[in-house]
Amino acid sequence: MKRFIKQTVWALLALVSMTTMSCSKSDDVNNEEQKTHSIALTYYLDDVKLGELNGTDLDSIIGKTTGFSTKYTQGEQVKLTAEANEVDGYKLVAFESKTDPKKTGAFSYTFNLDKLEEFVVKFETIKEQRGYRVETEIYVDGVKQITTKGYNWNTAEGYTTGMGLYHLDERATVTAFANSGYELIKFDSPVHKGNSTYTWPVQVNEKFVVQFRTKPLNYPVSCSITGSGTVKIDGQPLVNGTEYPNGTYTLTAHPEAGWSSNWTTKQITVINAAINES
Repeated sequence: MKRFIKQTVWALLALVSMTTMSCSKSDDVNNEEQKTHSIALTYYLDDVKLGELNGTDLDSIIGKTTGFSTKYTQGEQVKLTAEANEVDGYKLVAFESKTDPKKTGAFSYTFNLDKLEEFVVKFETIKEQRGYRVETEIYVDGVKQITTKGYNWNTAEGYTTGMGLYHLDERATVTAFANSGYELIKFDSPVHKGNSTYTWPVQVNEKFVVQFRTKPLNYPVSCSITGSGTVKIDGQPLVNGTEYPNGTYTLTAHPEAGWSSNWTTKQITVINAAINES
């Protein structure tokens, strides 16, 4: 009898152990599934739905995408692009998120994944071939990001409008804008220079160089004056409270007749803080 009870206890213990291991393994699988997210894609040609993809890039005769074949963790940075096969007579007319109305109007997106995303890409057959391309080469803080092939750029740094394919002498209007926290320092082509928007009849292929940079933080500089006189900063009159970016500057004192100064020239360095001289 004792032997039977002992065998029964060992059998129960083995069953509990196997059940625990099975649950633990299942939990691990579930946790792993929660950590990875695929981005779904629905694609159209001439307003006809051709198919749906999940975790796979489109690579066909009409066009292709990048970034969809990767599985992402929550909060990970995502970069998605779409491009039409214009050589074979197709153009990209829309590339946007079905789940986020802010992700629209561009053919490239960079963002941190904070929820499940689903994108739509739409192509059209080019009925009348447009032979001239207006495109952009994008730089952020001096680093090249991408050369667009006839589509607009729209990310956290800024965006462009008007890029695309044009007929001979068709009028194009292109613009570049910087978003908050960034500034546009260049938007030029070999033909057009010095502005942030241009309108002209297209006669040749044209590439614009767009440069964005992070806007520097500025800090106030002041100088207290006892008596009569002025102070200049790098040769310009100093207006107390005027903000300057981090850097080294030269102050010069200019006392009026009958007054003297305890210094004539001094250098100051702005480093993430206000400066108040006397």
